[in-house]
Amino acid sequence: MLPCMIGEGWLRAELRFEAPEDSVMTGTTVLLWRENEVRPAQEVGRAYWHLVDQSEGTPLVELDDIGADVLALGEAADLVDGDLMLLVEHVQINDERLRGLELGLLLVRETVAGLVFGRGHLPVILQAQPDGWPDMAADQLAAAQLSLARHWRKLGFGSLPGTEPGDWIMSATASQVTAWTVDRADLIDRVRAGLARR
Repeated sequence: MLPCMIGEGWLRAELRFEAPEDSVMTGTTVLLWRENEVRPAQEVGRAYWHLVDQSEGTPLVELDDIGADVLALGEAADLVDGDLMLLVEHVQINDERLRGLELGLLLVRETVAGLVFGRGHLPVILQAQPDGWPDMAADQLAAAQLSLARHWRKLGFGSLPGTEPGDWIMSATASQVTAWTVDRADLIDRVRAGLARR
């Protein structure tokens, strides 16, 4: 979606790359909204990701240097086949008014579409933790897990066999993720309406 313009409003996803390590390329995908030609674009969301080359084993040391959550994803990566895989560390929507509009799904879909390089079988591993999960009561946590599972299932994600439910780790293939479509005109209308709320 580079860019999606309906009327005067548009959404655009931009992949931004950091300097790669030996076996890990790290980057972010930024989702930008622009109401019209007069106003500047504003960032409405961001996905943090790592493209990992496992051809000579999982590069756990490099992933550990990035952080504990990424290391957990890397350890889970041993459970899927493939020399190359995408780890989605975190997805954020910046404005509370825009949550629930499937912009997070759009961010992950556009990230995968931009990095797939014709590899539909590319494994995509996602850590789906709700904000504030360590402070949630058990019933809130269970409801959050169920809600997140339903949400990410729209992109083809399911629990990664061999991981614990509390690990929040889900997997899909690139072709499953990129098969998801959204009515872009409707999405832009929902973003516009969301931003108009106080």
